Amino acid sequence: MNLRLFSSVHAVSAALILGAFLYWRERTGAPLGRAPGLDPAFLLWTGWTAFALYLVLYAYALRKYAHKLRISPELGFKLPSRQERERGRAACEAALARLSRIRVRVQDGELRSARTVLREARQALKADGASRILKVRVRRGRTGRNGAAEPPFVLEVSNRQPIGRVAKWMHAHIFYGLAAAGVVYLHGGMTFTSPMAWLLNGLSLLVLGTGVIGIGFWAFGPAWLTRCEGDLSLEKAYALREHFARKISEAEKEVREGAPAEVQPKLADLAILRSQARCLETEWRARARVRFWINAWRLVHVPASIVLVAVLAVHVLSVWWY
Repeated sequence: MNLRLFSSVHAVSAALILGAFLYWRERTGAPLGRAPGLDPAFLLWTGWTAFALYLVLYAYALRKYAHKLRISPELGFKLPSRQERERGRAACEAALARLSRIRVRVQDGELRSARTVLREARQALKADGASRILKVRVRRGRTGRNGAAEPPFVLEVSNRQPIGRVAKWMHAHIFYGLAAAGVVYLHGGMTFTSPMAWLLNGLSLLVLGTGVIGIGFWAFGPAWLTRCEGDLSLEKAYALREHFARKISEAEKEVREGAPAEVQPKLADLAILRSQARCLETEWRARARVRFWINAWRLVHVPASIVLVAVLAVHVLSVWWY
């Protein structure tokens, strides 16, 4: 099970936000939505807080697709062409080679302070133009349980991620989404008294429901998929499927072009290949179905989220206008 999600700091932050509004309502007795005796301050604060939380949710989507389009800040710069991608990889490889030589100098005792090691490492990254992609840090060496000692200083390299990892943004997306649902309920009372209320509340429920399903699949889906795949993953099955397709095509060509005396054994080999391919196809389809159902909730969640942000924008603009 993937339970790291439930130890996220964003869970605490989201709980505090929602808890603060629940405490406010408990102390003042503010009614939900636009009921008689409404508290304008409570209504405005819940509305704008929900709007801010939605902005965080959609910021995750922008972060995710920026990563997919290779314009994430951790890549340092956009590499649209093959030549530029090759140049970026070459810069990283050259920088890593320089860092390896620095590690040797540390091991030989030539570099005797963490500050010196860090300065040399940063200069190595700048020399090859990789300082916008990679970052370095230095820690003191430790002695392992088996008595093996590390060098005096250990040089560690990682990719730059100036605006956070996509996984951390996903944690924020999930927990602030749950908090937004609670704040929206306090703001509008989940009433369906107007077309705008139907749209906002209905879409919010749809997005929340599919999101909760997604959380379940994120936490338990990998274990389910692993049990279903066994020793044959979906990716490996796909590769074998392509392999058998090529082999069958080659065997059919040999049967068509081969001499009559050679056709019979080749037909037998072709029959075996086709039988193996059919068995593999069954296995591949079973794994593909599991992968599809694990991700099927997105087919509703993403379009509903897009429509919701459009309706939300109309709602905010109408509040400003009127």
